[in-house]
Amino acid sequence: MDSMTATSPWHLDERNRAVQVDGYEWRYVDTGSSGPAIVLLPGSVGTHEVFFKQIRALGDMHRIVAATYPACETPEQVATAFVSFVRHLKLEGALVVGSSYAAYWLQIVATAHPQLARGYIFGNGFTNGAMVRNHPLFSETLIAQDADIIQRTWHEAVTRHAESELRSMQLDMLGGRQPASVLRSRLLAVIGAKDVSVLQLPAERIVVMDCADDPIITTEARDAFAKQFPGATRITLDRGGHYPHVLNPEAYNEVLQRSA
Repeated sequence: MDSMTATSPWHLDERNRAVQVDGYEWRYVDTGSSGPAIVLLPGSVGTHEVFFKQIRALGDMHRIVAATYPACETPEQVATAFVSFVRHLKLEGALVVGSSYAAYWLQIVATAHPQLARGYIFGNGFTNGAMVRNHPLFSETLIAQDADIIQRTWHEAVTRHAESELRSMQLDMLGGRQPASVLRSRLLAVIGAKDVSVLQLPAERIVVMDCADDPIITTEARDAFAKQFPGATRITLDRGGHYPHVLNPEAYNEVLQRSA
């Protein structure tokens, strides 16, 4: 497995914090700035450190809290744990941004606690597991395997990608920076995801952000996801794949600032 040095720009060891809330551990970075708060939550692969470009670019203007959520068995459990985390850090009224799997379970949060956040950005999201199960890395056969096998399969697949910053970051995460057990728990939740009740939030408090070149969420799936939120702002970036916070940070950061 590729090894990363401590100088990798996404290694935020000197800024990382950890807190136990209601029995769950959250690892996070909090820039502590006085500007409007933005909470950033990663998808299946990655810790909060995948948002290092947002922390670096926006951390002086906004209170950026990038968080790694615990390996709960169900998205409902993650959603409940997140509400407690937000209240513990006094983040009520923040803009909450979820990527991929986080964009899914944040719909549960927003439905159950409509006053918790001032707005949501659902990035590269999906409405149910059927939208991604055809992708080989999200197949039910693979995700039924032991955590180490899943992690190794993902690592081997990413290794075949062309050299890039994203590839290096993912190999780092899949090499042990993100535990295999966490990866498996998230992937199980993704492929088992069921449709969430239609949100009752005002449309102006929702932004749906996706990417035209997303290799995981198809065009049809992206359109179906956006239709869940009639009247909401939809922003489709021309590039960014499934990780626009890494691959197209300027456009991604612009959306965050405009929404905050």
